[in-house]
Amino acid sequence: MDLKQRLADYFRANADYFNVEIQLLQYRVQVIGLDSLVDLPQSIAMLQTQTTNMVDDSLSPDSLLKIIGQLVDPDLGAIVPDIIKGNLIVLEPLSGTCCAVLPISKVVTRSIGPAETENTLYGSSSSFLEDLNTNIGILRKHCTSDQLESRNLQGRKEQSQSRFVNLR
Repeated sequence: MDLKQRLADYFRANADYFNVEIQLLQYRVQVIGLDSLVDLPQSIAMLQTQTTNMVDDSLSPDSLLKIIGQLVDPDLGAIVPDIIKGNLIVLEPLSGTCCAVLPISKVVTRSIGPAETENTLYGSSSSFLEDLNTNIGILRKHCTSDQLESRNLQGRKEQSQSRFVNLR
């Protein structure tokens, strides 16, 4: 099983996991990360801007990835912690070379605080005010564990959909 498939299997329970293919110079690469922590369109634009200004089109995949990020071993043990910290993984599938890139992050800087507007009888003692993806990003920053998973759940009605966050 290749690395791309092993990562997809590992993060299959996480609705914010993404793996998109883009073109950098002459190479088709996979950009992998968590949508709740990474501003994907801005990060892809940054990567493409970095590489379009390069004059040497004869770079090997190793050389190209070394320029845009830090090379990492192509195994789950090395890649998963980088993804959970909010880094992008850029994988060139033909050579199997990958690197960790510091992306443009989504702004999830508000800390988790105690609920101030209601008394907690039964339930969470922390409050969130932002939209769903920002709240999941705050949780991921607060609890940097590979055990945190985010799922989309579909209700009986077609319009009924919710997000479930769980610490396994």
